[in-house]
Amino acid sequence: MNFSTWLEKQRDYQATTYKVDYANLAKDVDAKTDYVTMNLNAAFLELAEAQQETPWKPWATAENRVEKWEQNRGKFIGELVDVLFFISNALVAVGCTDEELATRYEQKMEINRQRQAVGYANDNKCRICGRAFDDHDVVKAGLNESDDICVGCFKGEKA
Repeated sequence: MNFSTWLEKQRDYQATTYKVDYANLAKDVDAKTDYVTMNLNAAFLELAEAQQETPWKPWATAENRVEKWEQNRGKFIGELVDVLFFISNALVAVGCTDEELATRYEQKMEINRQRQAVGYANDNKCRICGRAFDDHDVVKAGLNESDDICVGCFKGEKA
């Protein structure tokens, strides 16, 4: 699998196999919302299934953690692959392309590198929605030097 065409292949697969009508999703916000919600819910459940394949209970001292990882590694990876299917469905439903995903991934990676280099402080977040001002699409309202809300919350778009 080449991840440079991951979303394109998933879009084709969903359209062919499950008859997902992406043209309709692009114009019908309710259908898009339902489709995205269903896929995100499925991804959450697959993540929970992946968690169950790990020795995550520190109080379960009788559990052999090394043995559990050895036995369940394949199942764990399989569950995370399932998560990727549902995440890709949600991305495709909102019109994300492989190129946009790669660009946004690299942008976020750079932000994460900067956060690790200088420290990640809670004072760099909107006091209403909690999103970080250094994320590429979050802009401080800029009303004054001590402003701690983003433009979206200032305009009432996120409230």
